[in-house]
Amino acid sequence: MPTLPATRPIVPIEGSAALKKLVVAYDFSPYAGTALDYALDLATRQNSEVTLVHVQSPAKHVVAGDRT
Repeated sequence: MPTLPATRPIVPIEGSAALKKLVVAYDFSPYAGTALDYALDLATRQNSEVTLVHVQSPAKHVVAGDRT
């Protein structure tokens, strides 16, 4: 699974604002998995809440009777 390089500390430093709620868009791709892992780690360190949102591209299908 790909990893995200940590260019900044994820533990809040003195004077920084802690994130209380995180929203993670998830589409079952490897990158979404990496983002979710990162968000869960961050949430654990900052005692935050994570909301997982499943995203999906619109399907290209034909509905019976549809003339588009």
